[in-house]
Amino acid sequence: MTNSDINAKELLKAAHEAAEYAYAPYSDFRVGAALLTEDGRIFTGCNIENASYGATNCAERTAVFKAVSEGCRSFAAIAIVNNTKGGYTFPCGICRQVLAEFSPGIIVILENESGEPELYPLTELLPCSLLCERSYKVFRTISVILGAALLVCTYFTDRICSDEIYLNRINERERYTRLNADPHQHYDGYTVEDLGQGYSSPEVFFSKKLIKDFPVISQYPELPTGCEITCAAAVLNYLGFDADKTDLADHYMRSSTKFYTDNDGTNYGPDPYICFAGDPHKDGYGCYAPVIGNTLNVYFEKNGVSDKYKAICLEDLNSADMEKLIDSGVPVIVWASKNMDFYRYSERSEWTAIGTRRKIKWLGNSHTLVLVGYDPKAYYFMDCNDKKNIVPYSRDDFIERWEENGSQAVMIKITE
Repeated sequence: MTNSDINAKELLKAAHEAAEYAYAPYSDFRVGAALLTEDGRIFTGCNIENASYGATNCAERTAVFKAVSEGCRSFAAIAIVNNTKGGYTFPCGICRQVLAEFSPGIIVILENESGEPELYPLTELLPCSLLCERSYKVFRTISVILGAALLVCTYFTDRICSDEIYLNRINERERYTRLNADPHQHYDGYTVEDLGQGYSSPEVFFSKKLIKDFPVISQYPELPTGCEITCAAAVLNYLGFDADKTDLADHYMRSSTKFYTDNDGTNYGPDPYICFAGDPHKDGYGCYAPVIGNTLNVYFEKNGVSDKYKAICLEDLNSADMEKLIDSGVPVIVWASKNMDFYRYSERSEWTAIGTRRKIKWLGNSHTLVLVGYDPKAYYFMDCNDKKNIVPYSRDDFIERWEENGSQAVMIKITE
């Protein structure tokens, strides 16, 4: 079979279909392979991971083993793709040697970043395979030495590059289990991976991950109680909008200063789930996540970009998913307390919401920040409480304050 007889796009399509069956709970890297035999048959395979690292099988070898088990030992081409990140998916050293064992002249078909096929002879990817041609003893000796060295290098390179990812995935699964959280939680119909699409990856400093060049905006002096809308302005500016905090507060965010006490001594006031309770320019209380989510969506609609951006309230968010959002470069608006101090309570901060009759108990010292990074012991924030730089707070202290404040969070989904 010649190269002109190979339908590369058909093989790539079959490989993508095979990748859907991948078992990859540890890496989340789903690979598919489609192997074309010399007689025109196609055998597919996917990667199958195992908690025992060495028991994991690559998609390429799955396809080869299926073909050999059915009597096929001569192959023309193999297509390899991944359904996780797209782009080139080169075979590992072991898979290259397995392919060379049966068909040293096989063509390897990869998918480039544009989704188009690119063809590589296996002899280019593995120039010194372990061939068993006895008539070439010298070549065989050299190939054995070089091939073994390549396999050893490949093995240790794979281990060095993969072990950290592998262990991170193990730790991630343990973290979800410890939190009793669903690792496949959906938010407004999106997975955590979906929410991260369109963002740039954060900078990594050893175990620290930090979103690069996030703007630091102070709520003072214009909005002494407007930390929520200031955080919204910061996220908009990070995404490239020329958004002003006071303009957002005055023209996009609903607010109400209607507070009163009836004859029975019952306090009434605005519902902070619907509008800002008070005046952010003066002595207001604040608002909760739905108000900021709605304000951002009103902003997108009025600026003609509602088809490209969507604010989402992350209900039932857990800290594991929160960190995965940072892994994708997504800043998250969160509700906690100033400096992660304990909350203060007072009777005058309790009222019945006008209209909804919801019982409101406002937490004194409540504060809204933007989460932009983390390491094993600390979370990093854009803190609009007159801070000049990104500031770290204890991870455990933040989680405790955040959960006490209803585990509220808002992010912006890039939908274009």
